[in-house]
Amino acid sequence: MLIAQYGVPTIVFDLYVVVQDPASAAKLLLQSGWTFMQREQKIGNATLACMQYALSPPTQNSIRRAGELPGPTTTVLLRADDWNFDLEQHCSPATVIPPLAPLLDALIDSWLDSPDDNLMLRMHLGCMIAYLYDYAPELQQETFAVQLKKEHRQYHYDVRSGMSTGTAPFLNRQRHVREVSLRLKAQTQALLS
Repeated sequence: MLIAQYGVPTIVFDLYVVVQDPASAAKLLLQSGWTFMQREQKIGNATLACMQYALSPPTQNSIRRAGELPGPTTTVLLRADDWNFDLEQHCSPATVIPPLAPLLDALIDSWLDSPDDNLMLRMHLGCMIAYLYDYAPELQQETFAVQLKKEHRQYHYDVRSGMSTGTAPFLNRQRHVREVSLRLKAQTQALLS
């Protein structure tokens, strides 16, 4: 659903929400009539190592307007730190949809951090990033890079230049670029302090 907010024509099956503390959020929802769902720890077909809480909303049909298509039947709570997203910095109670740059930064970091033995997770994350680049008008601009973390700017330039992103050499290149960028950032900070 989130990538749909940025122009990606997608269908929402489950609603994934990143929160500070999924256990506390789930407890509040359960107290409000939501139902805990026992299911595999997955996003799409990708198995996850991190914890998630899947819940069904109460009386879902009563909140749907006549003629509307059904919405997501399950809400899945994920811990923001597991997805490299800083909720305090980028969201507030008034803004539940994160700005595009921090969202893309979080997706790129999660994609780069995805375990080598979890190809499905890497493909799922890579697909979401590719959809954003295909459909979000802001990402069509080369100048968008300055809104990204420094360690992700080369990723943006490489995608904009037409590099094939779904390959192991591209992944390895982006991991190396991030590592070098973070090392230079740490060295600069050490020199300044």
